[in-house]
Amino acid sequence: MWSAWSELVSITVGLFGLLIAASANLSRAGQADYVEIFQVGGTNTGHSLESLPPDAKPIVLEIPDEFRYGSSRRVSRAWGLNILTFYPGFTSPTAPENAKFTHSCVGDCNGRMLISIENKRQPIHNPSGTTNHIDYPNMGDAIAHSQIENPIFGRGAEKIPLGPQDGFDSGFETHAPSRDANSEQIHKYLFHLSPDRVHYDLAAECQLNKFAKTCRLHFSLKCNPAIYVQVVAIDMRHIDQFADVVAKTDAFVSSMVRRPECEQG
Repeated sequence: MWSAWSELVSITVGLFGLLIAASANLSRAGQADYVEIFQVGGTNTGHSLESLPPDAKPIVLEIPDEFRYGSSRRVSRAWGLNILTFYPGFTSPTAPENAKFTHSCVGDCNGRMLISIENKRQPIHNPSGTTNHIDYPNMGDAIAHSQIENPIFGRGAEKIPLGPQDGFDSGFETHAPSRDANSEQIHKYLFHLSPDRVHYDLAAECQLNKFAKTCRLHFSLKCNPAIYVQVVAIDMRHIDQFADVVAKTDAFVSSMVRRPECEQG
């Protein structure tokens, strides 16, 4: 199972990376803006974005404003950034084919997905009290362990272990007690092992109810594990394509990273 996933990711990153690089070059000639993303906490605790200490080390990205979502528009400093795009082409919300899916839409919405980017230098390869003295190699591993060791589910909910499925190695799901079919809630947590077969490199959490079936993906960029990426909302109908979603999102975000340099693999 891993070999198929790994091969798909490698092929996808190679081909899609070329397309993204070309797109990034066009963006730099247009209206792309630089933004510094600073880590929340650590030596920045108690500071505002305007009063950060001299040793604060941001991640710098160049992101076209047309992709930025909500409060992330037109900012040059942030604790995190949100990008709105559409899978599988990673087109912008201003593209004509996406116009009617940008706001009032429920479901797949032409592959709409919100990407969140954060600076997580502190927990990566830095065992400390805040990481329970665990050496996390990436944020997918950190989130997976948090969900496995400290699962959150309501009173009376049932936890059911899950075996390998949909390209993931393990997981579990919780079923909350419901009065009727309209209020039934299922939460599914899935984990993918990295090539070392010891640590995880991807965690997914999905929510299923009468109105929607959506997932959130957690992982780090391969070129810099301190850059924490979440695909905040993607329709669960793409679950068989999550390897492709992650590979293309990695290439998409990596193409925008300016400092530290993020070389395409």
